[in-house]
Amino acid sequence: MTQPKIRLILVSDLGRIVTGNTPPRKIKDYIGNKTTWIKPTDIEIGSRFIKKTEEKLSDKGYEKYHSSLLPPLSTCVVTIGTVGEKICLTKEESFTNQAINAIIPDKSKFDPMFIFYLLKYNLHLVELRHSGTASGRQNISKSSFGNIKLKVTDLHSQKIIGWILSKYDDLIENNSKRIEILNKVAQFVYNEWFVNLKFPSYQKIKFVDSDYGMIPEGWKIKKLGDIVKMTRGLSYSSSNLVENGKIIFVTLKCIERGGGFRYDGIKRFEGKYKDSHVVKTGDIVIAVTDMTQERNIIARPARIPQLNENEIIISMDLVKVTPIEELDRNWLYSFLNYSTFGIEMKEFANGVNVLHLKSEPMEDFQFIMPDEVIIQKYSETVSKIYYQIDNLYLRNHNLANSRELLASKLLSYDTDISKLDIVPEGY
Repeated sequence: MTQPKIRLILVSDLGRIVTGNTPPRKIKDYIGNKTTWIKPTDIEIGSRFIKKTEEKLSDKGYEKYHSSLLPPLSTCVVTIGTVGEKICLTKEESFTNQAINAIIPDKSKFDPMFIFYLLKYNLHLVELRHSGTASGRQNISKSSFGNIKLKVTDLHSQKIIGWILSKYDDLIENNSKRIEILNKVAQFVYNEWFVNLKFPSYQKIKFVDSDYGMIPEGWKIKKLGDIVKMTRGLSYSSSNLVENGKIIFVTLKCIERGGGFRYDGIKRFEGKYKDSHVVKTGDIVIAVTDMTQERNIIARPARIPQLNENEIIISMDLVKVTPIEELDRNWLYSFLNYSTFGIEMKEFANGVNVLHLKSEPMEDFQFIMPDEVIIQKYSETVSKIYYQIDNLYLRNHNLANSRELLASKLLSYDTDISKLDIVPEGY
């Protein structure tokens, strides 16, 4: 194949750049339920679209900021912090706050999906001069953002690139929906058995009085500290994080909002650590630090998946939850994920910008402990569900890796793809 025609352009050439706004908190009428309002904390690293925003603007807010309204398929880039780390596409009409610069694409010259992937995989490579703040964080102005130079190819090739890469994200998003459904099924079973107390053959079980009302005979009131031991992860510095270290380092970024494991949060560690910092496949960890305003991560659990490596350690932002005696981990994980544990514990977290949760409130958490027979039956019921969830997470991890390798190849424009026998859908 021949070399494609490429040219160097400015980000401002891609379309209209819009910097968002934050309504004054004293004017509460601007906040409502009309139009999506995106903040940096709403953007999940690795996700193409916003799943949910914490707030929306009202009709009054819509009219006030109408000039900065973004149509669907606008690319939003957080320009405070590590520029290019947080980036997303709008799925519907949306507004953003002032920490986000968005591009409304000029569709006569540029493909919206291509713009998203172009920025996603190139912004972190751009040298941004004189962009630091006193805290060392980047803070890119609208004009500086618009003056970033990037290489682009012709429109037809853009559409092919955007279409190919979007197919990977389509598969990832479909798998994520399946994960969500499977989690809801497991949660429904948990609630039915352990909240509504309608477990198999419950009609034949004698119920006795307790501080929590009538409970099945043989079930006991326990504290979490009675059944598990909590061990804090390793304190580290940025110098311990390396590209090709020998040890997998599981960090706070490995915790999904609401619970679950994220492969893209894995780091590599080099340095000293203790046996207490080591985890293995199947171990349960809980986040004890959070930087989201909504407290979506703190006190949320995740299970260590099969990572095909012998050495895995956890950071100080997590605690390892180890059963003191033999205890089924499927039930324990469900209890930590689906009971009121996370909701209640996040209120004990303290901090201004970064929230911290101590182990003591978690260890003091009281609950009704089922008998071993019911726990085992529950485990048998949900084990296949968790197996499917783990496989889907792994598939998404592999798809994301494949997408990144392909994006590196396609966006280097080493070969002319305009003559490929591909007709992008919707074009």
